[in-house]
Amino acid sequence: MMSTDQILVEQTDDVLIVSLAGRLDITNSEEFENSVLEALKNKKTPVIVRLQEVSYMSSSGVRALLSIYHALRKHGKELIIAELSPAVKKIISVTELDRVFPVLGSLENALQKVRGE
Repeated sequence: MMSTDQILVEQTDDVLIVSLAGRLDITNSEEFENSVLEALKNKKTPVIVRLQEVSYMSSSGVRALLSIYHALRKHGKELIIAELSPAVKKIISVTELDRVFPVLGSLENALQKVRGE
């Protein structure tokens, strides 16, 4: 774990849920990306990234999300972004990442999408 920023990775049977807090920038985006890719080595599942507690996201954070997205696509799996903070919502909108992968308002909605409910 980082001093002021947190990455929590939870693996369930059918999805990997990653919750981030603090800043997502050059200082920790590689750790975020590696944490997710490492968790997917043994079991390829869709990934939900929760960003409601992220106060700032730089282009390094955007790059990490895209890298995870492309790694998942190779295995036919999906990246879903859930619960955006206002700062991240603006970045996702400006970069049009909401056209690349689903952006949903709640973890519950994201889980329903993964499970086809």
